[in-house]
Amino acid sequence: MPKAFIHGIEVHYQTKGSGPDVVMIHGLAANLSQWYVYYFPRLGEHYRVTAYDLRGHGLSGQTDSGYSSRSLAGDLLGLLDHLNIRRATLVAHSFGSSIALHAALLYPERVSGAVLLDPVVPCANRWYRLLRLWTGKDREPQLDATSGILKVASSLGGDGARSGQAMARTRTLLDRTLLGRESMQAQDLNRDALKKIHTPVLMLAGKRSPFRAESRYLRRFLPHCRTVEIADAGHFHAFEKPQATIERMRDFLDDCAETSAKELAPVSIRNARYDAVILTIGASLGEINPNLAIARSLARRGYRVLFAGNSNYESAVRDAGLDFEASMTRQEYEACAQRYRESPDDYRFLLDLMRRQMRADYRIVAGHCAPQGVVAAPISCLGARLAREKLGVSLVNLTLQPFGLRGYEVRADLPAYARPAARTMSLGFAALARNWALEPHLLPALNAFRVELGLPPLRHIYGGWIESPQCILGLFPEWFAMPGPGVLPQIRLTGFPLEEEPAFSRIPAHVAEFLESGPPPVLFFYSTSLRLSHLEAAKMFFHLAAQVCEICGCRALLLHGSRDAIPSGLPAGVRHEEYLPFGEVFPRASAVVHLGGIGTTAQALRAGVPQLILPRYFDQPDNADRVRSLGVGDWIPWRKATPQRVANALTAVLQSRRIASNCRTYAAAIASSDPIRETCDWIESLRFAERAEALQFPVETR
Repeated sequence: MPKAFIHGIEVHYQTKGSGPDVVMIHGLAANLSQWYVYYFPRLGEHYRVTAYDLRGHGLSGQTDSGYSSRSLAGDLLGLLDHLNIRRATLVAHSFGSSIALHAALLYPERVSGAVLLDPVVPCANRWYRLLRLWTGKDREPQLDATSGILKVASSLGGDGARSGQAMARTRTLLDRTLLGRESMQAQDLNRDALKKIHTPVLMLAGKRSPFRAESRYLRRFLPHCRTVEIADAGHFHAFEKPQATIERMRDFLDDCAETSAKELAPVSIRNARYDAVILTIGASLGEINPNLAIARSLARRGYRVLFAGNSNYESAVRDAGLDFEASMTRQEYEACAQRYRESPDDYRFLLDLMRRQMRADYRIVAGHCAPQGVVAAPISCLGARLAREKLGVSLVNLTLQPFGLRGYEVRADLPAYARPAARTMSLGFAALARNWALEPHLLPALNAFRVELGLPPLRHIYGGWIESPQCILGLFPEWFAMPGPGVLPQIRLTGFPLEEEPAFSRIPAHVAEFLESGPPPVLFFYSTSLRLSHLEAAKMFFHLAAQVCEICGCRALLLHGSRDAIPSGLPAGVRHEEYLPFGEVFPRASAVVHLGGIGTTAQALRAGVPQLILPRYFDQPDNADRVRSLGVGDWIPWRKATPQRVANALTAVLQSRRIASNCRTYAAAIASSDPIRETCDWIESLRFAERAEALQFPVETR
């Protein structure tokens, strides 16, 4: 009996046949057996057919919550990942149609088409729409589908003993879970979202079905929907007249399979042109994931997107349904990292990456960016800036943190009398760093390449040339870093681009049991950087963490990808996990102790959890200082972080009511924003030259 462990529960499934993938989704109070007798043998002749029991149904595991169509779509994605199904056509009955539509909305690259058999979708329900008008657009109407689900269970059970058993099972499920209420939550699947679903949809509705009005509503808003009515059939026409249902959907399944095969076929990108080229230099997931979220969002809007960067992340990019081009191979990266393995704080590592990727980045832009395309890259990407100057491509800089961004050198919350002196010192330090540390490592190689391209050499890189003259998007909110004097006019702030983690949206069962067995633990996290997370430094961090937990007597989770970094003999209530989804585990922690990377800092702010930062290098001290100024945590320099000092600071952070209140305030601010959408709006508008200011800075030559 095959089962997959997905999001903390066992999901029962069955498969039959071979060929293009078709996944079948049953409705509430049912199970996969309704497909097994008739659909499996007939569709299995031409397709690989998979059917599964929804959470809480059939032989799948049961949880208290997680029964909204959005959550169940996450379970579906987990099953696709488990079975290595890259794309599938979904066949869904009743409420299963809501799951299919949510999957097509959230993961369009994984859904080639959807057959909706007499769909039941909350946003199309007449009572839901009436209550929505009454309560307003910002509130989710509170409906309960308990009575309707019991009625369905009675219909499925037939007569006599079977009906009584079905009713008893369903009533138990409804009594023990939030199924009745959560199944009526439309969440983000509203009529505006329906308009954005470009997946082909075939809707088969029974002429005698009580849900015909819902089918008509969906047809109005789904842009690529074809509707067929089944005569003399009701809500269960798929099982009353299975032969007629299969005949009407066979051509649609064939078309979806053909389209999917073409899109999944290996395609050489040698001469391909893309609407958007995303360049990255990052060496950690905190830097890669935000860019990946933006690339996925642009792809959902119908743009062809090429993601370029370190080949260590190629599989993650391709799993997201995007094309990938390596600007640096794994071997090149390792050779670069090896030079600085003994000095992890050395800024020359980043400069080496910038210099080594410069030619490859320029080549990628020149070879793959369409004439009206846009290049999105960090300010440190020299190849993108050269392509802007030489080829005239549109360039938007994406910067994840305020550190190093002109006009953000000095925190705006400093007293007015202190700002001029602080800015003078900051700019003076920046000039020294630029002239004596940064530019000597970059300028010779950059000017040599400029000569090859027929461009005049530069006297300076920083202070006017390196930034895009068109648009710079700060991927952080204004309250995190307010602009000061000298801010560049082409800078726009959008917010932290934090994307949900659908493939890991449930904490494993053993971790959930640990979290529920006592007070919220402190979460210690080191780094996902491919270089900075080397074992010796990680061992120091987690040895310190174990000592702090012993002093404070607190429960804790230590997060790191290697067990070798974790000391043996951990204190009671302290355990190690290689990976946990931040979006799920952070809100259940009492505090997060980390190095101060912008990705972890943003995740903790979103979760509303206090932070204690032990910064080491680059932007980490600046991020830590801003966390303290917001009143959401504290920080101690890495070199001064003794066990007793960290324990005292952690205790103070945990006991501070002011910090707890500020955490809730900023978590609410993040929840009310949509930075990924706003970022993509700016990139899209730059493509059509509507909103971005085309400012040109004078290029300083020799």
